[in-house]
Amino acid sequence: MVPLDPLASLHVAVNRQTLACEPPDGWLRHERLSLGDAVAGWSSGSAYAEHMEEHKGSLKVAMLADVAVLNRDLRETPPSEIAGIKVEATVVGGRLVYES
Repeated sequence: MVPLDPLASLHVAVNRQTLACEPPDGWLRHERLSLGDAVAGWSSGSAYAEHMEEHKGSLKVAMLADVAVLNRDLRETPPSEIAGIKVEATVVGGRLVYES
């Protein structure tokens, strides 16, 4: 089962391990996703699945955008530490809805 938490799901997709880092070498290693592909699945892939890719799913002018501000640069974080990233703020519909 994959968690609904986006960062936990990215961990599972990239590492092919549970949040407890089991199995140590991951399972079905050939099915690991790159971080870029995993993020695309949560963003543009989700918009495509609901036929909304013309309105959301990427950061472009005139498109809807909900944004999460993270405490670390996701691209610079070692894959094994992705699930430990914390959300510092969330903006939905142009409004700050969460701040740590």
